[in-house]
Amino acid sequence: MASPVIVDLASAVPIVEPAAESEDDVMPPIMQFMYFHKAIRAELEKLHGDALQIAKSSDQEIKGLIRRYQFLRSVYEHHSSAEDEVILPALDLRVKNVAHSYSLEHQVEGNLFEQLFELLNAVLAVKDDGLKESIRNVVCCTEALLTTLVQHLCKEEEQVFPLLVKHFTYDEQAALVWQFLCSIPVNLMELFLPWLASSLSLEDRDQMIACMRRIVPSEHLLQQVIFAWLKGRETSGTKMSSMEQEALQPDDLSGDHQRKFPINKLLLWNDAIKKDMERLAEEAKLLRSASPSTLSSFVDRLRFLVEVCIFHSAAEDKVLSPAVGQRANVEEDNQHLEMVQRLADGILAIGHLEGKADELCIEVEYVIQTIREHYFNPELKLISLAQEHCTIEEQRVLLYRSLRVMPLRMLERVLPWFVEMQSDKETRDMLHHMCLAAPVSDKHLVALFSGWACKGCRQNSDSFKCIYAGEAHECPVKMLELEQVSNEESTSSAGSTRSKRPRDVGDSEGSSTSCKNAVLKQCCVPGLGMKCPNLGISRVPVRKPLSSPKSSSLGCSLFGWGKVDSTSPVEPKPIDHIFQFHKAIRKDMEYLDLESAKLDSCDETFLRQFTGRFHFLWGLYKAHSNAEDDIVFPALEEKEALHNVSHSYSLDHKQEQHLFEEIARFLEELSRLYIPDCLLEKSDINAIREKRGDLAQKLQGMCKSVRCSLDHHVAREELELWPLFDRHFTFEEQDRIVGRIVGTTGAEVLQSMIPWVTAALTDGEQTGMMESWRQATKNTMFDKWLSAWWGDSSLKSSPSSPPATRDPSTPPSGSSESLQLVADYFAKDSTKESTVQDDEGESGETLEPEETGDSDTKSESCKSCSKYDAAQHCCMRSDEKDKPQKLEADTGKFKPGWQYIFRMNQKELEAAIRKVSSDSSLDPRRKAYLIQNLMTSRWIAAQQHSLQETDTSGDIPGRSRSYHDPVKGIYGCEHYKRNCKIRAACCGSLFVCRFCHDRASDHPMNSRHETKEMLCMQCLEVQPVAESCHNPECSGFRMARYYCNICKFFDDDTRDIYHCPFCNLCRKGKGLGIDYFHCMTCNACMHVSLKDHKCREKGLESNCPICHDFLFTSSSPVKALPCNHFMHSDCFQAYSCCHYTCPVCCKSLGDMAVYFGMLDALLAAEQLPEEYQGRVQDILCNDCEQKGTAPFHWLYHKCQKCGSYNTRTIYDGGSHR
Repeated sequence: MASPVIVDLASAVPIVEPAAESEDDVMPPIMQFMYFHKAIRAELEKLHGDALQIAKSSDQEIKGLIRRYQFLRSVYEHHSSAEDEVILPALDLRVKNVAHSYSLEHQVEGNLFEQLFELLNAVLAVKDDGLKESIRNVVCCTEALLTTLVQHLCKEEEQVFPLLVKHFTYDEQAALVWQFLCSIPVNLMELFLPWLASSLSLEDRDQMIACMRRIVPSEHLLQQVIFAWLKGRETSGTKMSSMEQEALQPDDLSGDHQRKFPINKLLLWNDAIKKDMERLAEEAKLLRSASPSTLSSFVDRLRFLVEVCIFHSAAEDKVLSPAVGQRANVEEDNQHLEMVQRLADGILAIGHLEGKADELCIEVEYVIQTIREHYFNPELKLISLAQEHCTIEEQRVLLYRSLRVMPLRMLERVLPWFVEMQSDKETRDMLHHMCLAAPVSDKHLVALFSGWACKGCRQNSDSFKCIYAGEAHECPVKMLELEQVSNEESTSSAGSTRSKRPRDVGDSEGSSTSCKNAVLKQCCVPGLGMKCPNLGISRVPVRKPLSSPKSSSLGCSLFGWGKVDSTSPVEPKPIDHIFQFHKAIRKDMEYLDLESAKLDSCDETFLRQFTGRFHFLWGLYKAHSNAEDDIVFPALEEKEALHNVSHSYSLDHKQEQHLFEEIARFLEELSRLYIPDCLLEKSDINAIREKRGDLAQKLQGMCKSVRCSLDHHVAREELELWPLFDRHFTFEEQDRIVGRIVGTTGAEVLQSMIPWVTAALTDGEQTGMMESWRQATKNTMFDKWLSAWWGDSSLKSSPSSPPATRDPSTPPSGSSESLQLVADYFAKDSTKESTVQDDEGESGETLEPEETGDSDTKSESCKSCSKYDAAQHCCMRSDEKDKPQKLEADTGKFKPGWQYIFRMNQKELEAAIRKVSSDSSLDPRRKAYLIQNLMTSRWIAAQQHSLQETDTSGDIPGRSRSYHDPVKGIYGCEHYKRNCKIRAACCGSLFVCRFCHDRASDHPMNSRHETKEMLCMQCLEVQPVAESCHNPECSGFRMARYYCNICKFFDDDTRDIYHCPFCNLCRKGKGLGIDYFHCMTCNACMHVSLKDHKCREKGLESNCPICHDFLFTSSSPVKALPCNHFMHSDCFQAYSCCHYTCPVCCKSLGDMAVYFGMLDALLAAEQLPEEYQGRVQDILCNDCEQKGTAPFHWLYHKCQKCGSYNTRTIYDGGSHR
């Protein structure tokens, strides 16, 4: 397996000078990143391919995979860091709310690289027994890494790059790409650019080079440096470069011991950092009265120092430590550097100190002292080891390599800063060692470094001297200039060179170039041309939080980091319960990830279960993501401050949907391979098993990928989007969002979603979520539907929640269940000597029949009852001994406890009502409920008795067949096709539908949900309501194509019907979220085309003003009027033939401009009698609801404010004006 680290393009890929092209012919410079993405994709695919090869063949070398991983990780992390430092901040200045999401993704991808690193280390350490499983985990992780990174790159290409092209000019794009290149460490650029060129086709390579020539500044030295890297190392005629030494990473660099050690020059960097720290500590004491500009300058210097420390620490970790076989404690160093980073960010965030200067000084001194103690001591040990084990030449190489861990734009600022801290001799010695260690191919880079270093030797604010003053033959810059002049004189085509010759110092600075005078303005070295260096500190991510208690104190006391008010807990918000779906998603994705490892050796039953669970999760995730795309994200985008914040997450949904589709395709393919061995040839069995194993491994990797993708997606939503609702949305707005989400979710989806979500939540979270949904659906029948479907035990409200309109577990008044509740209430006190007060204040009367008072009084009361008869369903005399026996015989008709109510005379009934009324333990609603049912108890009992007698008689009215189409033999009625009749709970008769019942009865069928029985019209057997007949003779005969067990509704037609859980009714249509949605304010199902409508609370819960039918349950189409009232469409057609005003509010039914124009013409042509001319009348306009006056007329009065004739007179005694 070839290693991707060493790249040589000198002989294989020559760089050809492209023909000159106009700016219009060259692609936008920002599209240069497309080439970077192509190369990264290719390397990711090679990494995953190598992992697959190792999994299939144990002979493959794992170390080659590790080298490829290390190279890819280094390239991608620095690529991401340069984006965070240059591209994304620039974009955020012009297009808000885009960059943050991609920065979060970079952090997540770094964690995934770390996970793969741990797995690779585990493979090296594992024994033979677990090697196969470890390698399989590596394969899954590489596929997850490939999927995650490719998704991120595709999103950048779809969103970020077009925005950069749109909002930045050509020159600005070129400057951004140039800053990006200068933000990548030099040692990586020398490998990155040749690797990039080798990953592209010839056509792409030519385009990239042409674009690169426009991006790199025209100075000859910069062009030479960049294109030397792009070309790659020359392998002939030169010694081995330090770059090759770095790539080969030798294990042993032992050498002779010498008196002078070049490696000691690294201690000069320590001294420079210490000196600057001490300066900052002194300046911090002077910040008490600092101006904002001084404070900003202090923060900039503090950040710069942190940047220097970060790269100095990286040099220890990547250069010095491997050379001596030690490991630097970079993690601890990064923690201390993060302290400074947080300090600088905190100062910059508040922008002023406001009396906190003393605290700031203490913190700065503490941070500097901590870094001084923990940062430099380990390096002394490393340098001592390097002195012992490395030769002088090798130490020079280490010194040079430690300098190249910085990027160009960091070096341009660091080298002058470093030289300012040193003497001329120390600086010359260090540069001398650098020149000796550098290969010949790096001569332009060395000259660039030397020229930048000279800028630190300042004579005054406007000039600086050359470090090699008087020794021009040692100055790399002057030597390069002489070499170039010599080359130009020896060639006849010097004037046609494409590279711009470096400017003469005298031309730009107006001073002599003589080295003898020792005064040089710029040493002929160009700068990088960046006006705003914008040095960031995000290049080396620090993942772990600080554990220092002092740092924690710093965050809480000075800048408010991590403040939590324990005395005032955060109140849950309605939108929180939408984000709690993420818990359920994570739980199921973990299941799929773990269970997918068993697909290799599973049976067909396990595969079916796994596939079912996968499709279940896919369906619910699709509903969740659609709700976010259609409702949550548009709500965010409507806020002006949040434009573009959700686009990245919408792209995530598309990519994740594609992943789910791919998994479904592979699962289907795997299921087709489960063929019994008896049906296969012996030669095919092994081939099918091998293919099945390959598919199972592929599915395991894909499940790992989709889990990583969803985990990262929901984590970023919670970090970025969730807090936005708290800052930008009120509770009412969040309630509306939750209502819209729930209103587009059908009953079938809710029946799957609610148990799925609640299983992942705690009891408190379940209660909070259901209360939030109840609040959002308070105008609807959602509680009734939930009670009918889920049961009462799961729907207990929290004690703090307000009482609902009616407890869903409480049966409606007037039903048999309501009377049972009354009996249960009195049964609670049956063991006590409960008494009730009568009207005269006498006690001694109880509810027990054997302890009842005066029998004559009761008898008289009973005889006065109009319903008193021998059937005993009214009141019973306690002194009649035969009545209790008859009651016992009727226990099949009445429930236990009812006899106590039946035996009450009027006086006892009044006493029972007073007892309920005086019970302070009952809440007012419960008290009113019990009193109402006590007062109607005799009527309820009479109804139940009549129903029971009908049941026992066997002669049920309507027990016959009914036809929708007698010719074709289709069962049903004129209203519906269905193969059954329903038994009305109110009267016990059989009817095909409620319309047939209402037409034949003297009472409406209002209790359709309480229907318990039906008649199969094929076998004429009465049975419990079900989707099909339970009679074996009917062989599962279905009652209808559509059946709703909530509404007890059957329909055998081909039309689309759905059950709305908020109307708690079945309605025509494909379903909520498809072609209809439920408006929680109007409490009505509306077509999706009416999403932007004017809401009227519970608008449909009224009668049609024309026919007086209840609109909410009507099966006829309903029309919404402009005034927001409703009527049947048919009624509207008939009514509008002779009226143009709403029958409820009298507003106009539409645009009446034409009609009002006709009235204007009519009045203009009329001549009023002389005595009425000049008179006016007071009027009220029904349209604009404004009062005014109008000229006298017997019929028509025009509103002067809106021009409407829809007015009425409010004063008929007009006056002359």
